[in-house]
Amino acid sequence: MELKTYLTILVRRWRIVLLVAFVVTSVFTYGGKNLPPSYQAETRLRVITPLAGSVRDAYHEVYFASRLITTYAQIATSDQIMIELRENLGVQSLPEISVKVIPESEIIQIVVVSPNRNLSADAANRLAELIISKQ
Repeated sequence: MELKTYLTILVRRWRIVLLVAFVVTSVFTYGGKNLPPSYQAETRLRVITPLAGSVRDAYHEVYFASRLITTYAQIATSDQIMIELRENLGVQSLPEISVKVIPESEIIQIVVVSPNRNLSADAANRLAELIISKQ
């Protein structure tokens, strides 16, 4: 199709184009103002794994380290830790918490998202403290 054909269609359907533009603008303007702010706090933990020192044991050390990091990530999201965290923070319900193992590293990333900036920061820091205390 040529440009002239497109322009002809737009001129004939100008009311629909204008209505769609108005609705989309209204939805984004109104919807954006009514969303509560969301704060994200992040903390990272490094899981130090013991080294045996032998080259023959390198595979087993890497495998052990991988398992250890995954275990700590599972502990971080366990029901027991979440109950302790909720009691520690003094809240009825916890904010959104995600724990992720950074691939090819010894790092566990904790991300907390909440409408309350202080709660998100406190939850991330206290969860890290709880994980460290369980070692």
